[in-house]
Amino acid sequence: MVAGEIRRLADSVTDSTLEIEDRIQEIQDSISRLVINSEKGASSIQSGMDVSAVTAVDLNELVQAATKTSNAAQQISLSTRQQKTASSQVVIALRDIANASTHNAQSVRDITEISEVMLSMSAELDSLVRAFQLSQSSDVNS
Repeated sequence: MVAGEIRRLADSVTDSTLEIEDRIQEIQDSISRLVINSEKGASSIQSGMDVSAVTAVDLNELVQAATKTSNAAQQISLSTRQQKTASSQVVIALRDIANASTHNAQSVRDITEISEVMLSMSAELDSLVRAFQLSQSSDVNS
């Protein structure tokens, strides 16, 4: 009975891990698109792109950790003596991964907002520089 419950829990952990991996991949895809869009902006956005790259590295590490967790969960289901203790550890690890994923998702949203603000500021600065150049050109011609 305990072994069956632990096996069910391990299968559930495996399913959850795969779902986490899919979500992490979606986040990585979003980050990739963000980096491409950021490269089209002004050089002041470079710091936002650096943060995106660091986040992508962190997300890759989370995928590896989730894969390790999944493998550990499968091994736990085969070991009847350590099932209860190991299952608790897997649940804690998954909560940590979920918390880290939530934090990283918020970081990506923050980076996106910063990038949008910086793009707007860049466009405004460009407009001001053009106006200044036109103004000086008019002054020189007068």
